[in-house]
Formats: sequence, C-alpha cells, structure tokens
Amino acid sequence: MTQQQSYPSAEIPVLDLQPLPLQPVPTGGSVVTYQALIEIAPAMPEFSVMVKAASPRNPQEERELQNLLDNMRARFMLIGLGPDEGPHERPDSDPGSEWFDPDTEILIQLGLTGPVAINQTFGVMMVLQTAVDGGTEAEAHQAPPAAHGPYDTVPKGRDHLYTASRSMWAAVTSSSGSGSVRWPESLVRAGYGPGYAYGKAVWVHGNTYMIYTISAGWTNRGLT
Repeated sequence: MTQQQSYPSAEIPVLDLQPLPLQPVPTGGSVVTYQALIEIAPAMPEFSVMVKAASPRNPQEERELQNLLDNMRARFMLIGLGPDEGPHERPDSDPGSEWFDPDTEILIQLGLTGPVAINQTFGVMMVLQTAVDGGTEAEAHQAPPAAHGPYDTVPKGRDHLYTASRSMWAAVTSSSGSGSVRWPESLVRAGYGPGYAYGKAVWVHGNTYMIYTISAGWTNRGLT
C-alpha cells in the first residue's frame, strides 16, 4: 500500500462528547467484546465502535475495564457526501485481528454496519476521549503528573489499538499525562502536542497514565 497522509480540513470540536452506548456482545473464550452503534445520518449505515479486551481475571480488573468503558466519550460526523466517484476501497470485515494481543492491548475497532448500500462518496469522522495507562515503573519517573479525573483507574499495561475497516488518519492529543502514537511503519512522539498516524492500525501508548482525545476518519474511497 502506498503510504499517504492527508488530514481533512473538517474538524469536530471536543465539545458535547457523549457516553458510548457500549453493550456486551456474547463471544466466550478469553476475550470480552462490547459494541456501540450510533446513527450518524438518515439512510446511512450506523457507526460501530467495538471494544475487545482480555477477560478480567479478578474484581479489580473488572472494575478497571468497566470504568474505561463507562467513561469513553465520543462524537461522530458525516463529511464529504457526494456523487459516486468509485472505485471504493474494499473494507475489512474484522480489522486488526492480525495485530491484536489481548495480553498487552485493548482493541477498538471502528467501522460502519448495517444493510444500507451507499452508492455515494462519503467520509466519517470520530472524536473519542478516553484514558490509557502504560503501567510501567520504568516510565513512571519520566511522565508528568496526570490528573485522573472521572477515569480513576483503567486497565494497566494495555496500549489502545485502533483499527478501521478502511485506511484512516488519526490525530491524538494528550490533555493529562504523556504518551506516544505509532502505526506499523513509524513512531511519533505525542507528549503534550498532537501525534499523527495513518493506516489501518494505530496504537496509543501511555507513559504510565494519559487522558487523551483521538480524532479519526476515513472515506469509502480510501484516503488520498
């Protein structure tokens, strides 16, 4: 795949973010799955946010995961709706499964779902605010103090792996603490400024603890 970077001019203000209506999805095994479905426009597929994590092994891990899910806030937008200009990029049915390691990551899959067939060019954008905790003592003394706020505690030692059904751009900004953003071909420090990435997989790592906002989006033609 040719590596390209393009950041749409449309932006979603970090205002009026709403809790994600995450509901458990029966899966069984060693991974638990939650999904939120959000209507972004009439006669359009619903936006899907699916969160997968290792099954909690004790009450503390259960509290940490539930706190993470309860405090995720997001907003969604449809952009660039226009006449069909094909060809469209073929979406992946289960993006990120080849990278996901439940021992060290929480997988957040972004996509559209539903029976609606769209013969138009369009783009979707999401802003999501959450927290990640690297949980490593080696990085703790290097990380600025972070105010935990409503998150209190989240799963430790779990990077957030964002994947999308199509190639996406992503911009990550820390509001408390520091961390890094990477995609398979590069590593960009985030710190207190924005970190940018592009591709079908984006990792967000916290230097011990970080509250951050991620803006992500794509078009059904791929990003050009």
